[in-house]
Amino acid sequence: MSWSIKKWFPSQNRDINKLFDLRENKKNDEQTLEKIQIIIKSLNIENKNSSNDLIKVLKYPGKNNNCITIDKIDNLTSQFDEKYIHVIASQIWRWPELQLQSELKPLDICQYSHKNVNNTKICINPYHWNKIKIPPIMVPVHQYDIDDNNDNDDNNVTLNVNESTLTNDNYINYKYNKQEQSYTSLNNLTINNNNNKTISTTSIVDKYYSNSNFDTDSIILPDGYLSFNSDYTPSECLSSSSTISIDNINKKNNSYQKISPVVYEELDNWADIAYYEYNTRVGDVHHSHSQCIIIDGFSNPMDNTSRFSIGKLINPSRHPLSESIRKHIGKGLHLHYMGGEIWAECHSLSSIFIQSVSLNNSANFYDNTVIKISPGQAVMIFNFEEFSTLISQRVNRGYEAVHELTKMCVMRASFVKGFGPEYPKRYDITLAPCWVEIRLISAFKWLDKVMTTMDSPASRATSYS
Repeated sequence: MSWSIKKWFPSQNRDINKLFDLRENKKNDEQTLEKIQIIIKSLNIENKNSSNDLIKVLKYPGKNNNCITIDKIDNLTSQFDEKYIHVIASQIWRWPELQLQSELKPLDICQYSHKNVNNTKICINPYHWNKIKIPPIMVPVHQYDIDDNNDNDDNNVTLNVNESTLTNDNYINYKYNKQEQSYTSLNNLTINNNNNKTISTTSIVDKYYSNSNFDTDSIILPDGYLSFNSDYTPSECLSSSSTISIDNINKKNNSYQKISPVVYEELDNWADIAYYEYNTRVGDVHHSHSQCIIIDGFSNPMDNTSRFSIGKLINPSRHPLSESIRKHIGKGLHLHYMGGEIWAECHSLSSIFIQSVSLNNSANFYDNTVIKISPGQAVMIFNFEEFSTLISQRVNRGYEAVHELTKMCVMRASFVKGFGPEYPKRYDITLAPCWVEIRLISAFKWLDKVMTTMDSPASRATSYS
């Protein structure tokens, strides 16, 4: 270490000097020193010997080392673009190119990861985290090499289609499908998904199906409402008995496939959250930039992208039941975006009811299944690696099949009061007194890039599409 760097710290600050020497990026920059100072300060609040423990972990790295913890409340620093301290530690001592919390995934052996809602501490041991990379989508793009000297012949094409007609399958049906919605509560369970991985939720009991006959045509949907109750299945426009005869095509014409990789790009504004009372949106959409988002019932007046306080939102036509429910939201719902996963935690004293097509798909439930999250419980509601696999499977099935995945990018959560077939008066979330809609902007953008890269849909766009 050069004298110009050493002069920053007197001899008594040996821990800082040792940690600086152990950095992965050997550049002598003052910002790294400032970051190490913040880490040491946070560690000393927890335990005076914690800095020595961190030095040992870095000198003798391995996943079997103990957790190095700090208080969760101290994990987010206002300096360095509101970075989390465990992200800064991993950046200094393992991956200098690391930028976001969402790139880090905790090891299963780590006892103080974000997955345990009841933990008041979080581990900053860089060797208790893995850096993930979401695989790109390999999109096949058809290319055509046509002999321009035979334009007249090429245009002489006859299509003979036998008894092929367009049906309602060619557009999305938004009518509510009561028979396919179910309700599920969560209690200490691991769900197996199709990839033989496990989804750590916290458990599934009591699955119900409803045969109730409700007049669903009377539901008034809010603007921008995307239905999860679609009966739509991508289908061929032509029947299996249809035949196509194409004559006089120049034999020199050649078509081939080009594979174009579409990589996932993290957006600063990765999620938008809207608050509703029944079918009315209240207040502006909250644009979330922080990797941890708190949706609570308080009245925080600060313009904070990591906190959405719905208690301050005014609705002149507020229903008395909505007014009552708002008083019980409390600390509400916390969302954590980490390691390619999005977790929902219930910090309220009352249950939260969440509908996530991504979670339901992983658990082999109907898209409309509603999960009950009790106070102190957490569940993973979205996984970008699984989403990548699904997109890769769909690209070969066509544009419409990929477009169907947009419904996985939207989650809805109702506070205090549940919804679904178990609740005759609230069989749809637009009948719930207080609820939020979470739109994953990064996921939407990724799908948009994939669909833009793909061939156009086989059928023409109409007013039904």
